[in-house]
Amino acid sequence: MNQFPHDSNLTMNNLLWNLEDNMDRLGKNLHGQFDNCYRENKNKYMLCLGSLLVEYSIFHEVLFHFLPVGHTHEDIDQMFSRVSTAMHTTKTCTLPDLHDVIQESYTPKVKTEEIRYVYNIKDWLEPHMESQFSGHATPHCFRFRQSHDGKVRMHYKMWPSDPWQPEYQDGDDESYGLTCMT
Repeated sequence: MNQFPHDSNLTMNNLLWNLEDNMDRLGKNLHGQFDNCYRENKNKYMLCLGSLLVEYSIFHEVLFHFLPVGHTHEDIDQMFSRVSTAMHTTKTCTLPDLHDVIQESYTPKVKTEEIRYVYNIKDWLEPHMESQFSGHATPHCFRFRQSHDGKVRMHYKMWPSDPWQPEYQDGDDESYGLTCMT
């Protein structure tokens, strides 16, 4: 279980593998919802990946939402609760046993897959990131779009009902916002 660090590299690899497996079913916009954990999710690497998904025209717009700490209680929590309950009542001695228990413990059936490798995406992104990348710890919502000048811009806000920041100024022709990548 711990053969790879549980960090943003693991999260980004999982996200990219899932996108690849489901490309034929995806629309033009990506909406991602993540736990508000800086080590794995809410960090400059994940935000730069969101920017690249737009820059490479994989999506027209990417929205990442980070749930408030301690307030997740989402479907995924229910799924893991069911898996945990099944693990207490079922003998699992091998990896295939574990896959079976996970797949049978929740409806709809969950896809399980063994991760055999993780690409070091962080080291690949690092030389291309803006040097002054900061201030992303507080907001919960991030949006990535390509502006009229061709650059992907990031906007942020605390809560879904708040306006996007930085605010649009007359005359900006939508070339406003922050850049993640150089």
